[in-house]
Amino acid sequence: MLVFLSIGLFLFWLAMRGQDFSQLWQQITQFNYWWIALSLLMNFLSHFSRAVRWNMLIEPLGHKPRLVNTTLAVLVGYLANYALPRMGEVSRCAILSRYEKQAFTPLFGTVFTERVIDTLALLVITAGTLLFQFSDIVRFFESNPESFQSLNRLLHSTPILLGVLLVLALFVVLVYKYWDKISKIGLMQKVIGLAIGFVEGLKSVLKLKSKMAFLAHTLFIWSMYYLSFYVCFFAFAPTSHLGASVALTAFIMATFGMVAPVQGGIGVWHSMVMATLLLYGVDKTVSAPWTIVVHGSMTLLLIVLGFVALVLLPLVNKNFKPQATVEQ
Repeated sequence: MLVFLSIGLFLFWLAMRGQDFSQLWQQITQFNYWWIALSLLMNFLSHFSRAVRWNMLIEPLGHKPRLVNTTLAVLVGYLANYALPRMGEVSRCAILSRYEKQAFTPLFGTVFTERVIDTLALLVITAGTLLFQFSDIVRFFESNPESFQSLNRLLHSTPILLGVLLVLALFVVLVYKYWDKISKIGLMQKVIGLAIGFVEGLKSVLKLKSKMAFLAHTLFIWSMYYLSFYVCFFAFAPTSHLGASVALTAFIMATFGMVAPVQGGIGVWHSMVMATLLLYGVDKTVSAPWTIVVHGSMTLLLIVLGFVALVLLPLVNKNFKPQATVEQ
């Protein structure tokens, strides 16, 4: 946890170095925080919609959790991500498994399905942005060659990749050949049971009662993500002139920044947004306070809501006795 946080703080320092912190603070006090409040409201609505959408995926498993539990589990999941990146997916499944007496593995399968769908949504949005602002995206990567370092390392490690693929192929062949014996091992039977449960969670998307409602929630979630980012431009006079297309490009880069394995994308998020805005003539003396306020308010919201959810979970479930479901 401390290693990831240290990396994030170091990247944040790199993004902010050279700034006059007294001027930075003065600029932060000049924000119109009503716009920030609107942004936070949109953020919360996206999280609530995510909980509703998750319920839709869980229902085909044979049990529909209470929406209050799903919502609180999602909020605690975001809080867990600040403790350890990607821990949120595990924690929210564990919470729902505890309070709704549902099998953990199928729940995790539904969360994995969610992530796949959100990744596809991000790719579609990115493709659309590339079509309309291809030159700006190219300029971004030309101005930030370090963004290609990971890809270059991957391309230069072809022998390693081939070796890994060869080992995997050999493993598959051996498993196929000796499957009858392997499948009778007690531990393997447990693994098979977990795999079946996970696959059941994945298949839940095919059993949705209303695929259009699921799609509508997905569109709503990403619309709120984008709009909550865009309206923050109006909170600060030097960025209020920036248009929706600029916001879209910066939003895409910010979203990819959040994928970085550091708590809340700290440092990476700031660097990506500041570098993008620089392409549109927004100096770092302007983008630095903007990123601090926007990312900071979003982080504070998720931390506060996460702790509130932790407190509320045992209270709202004090007398709740769900019907236990059969382990998948």
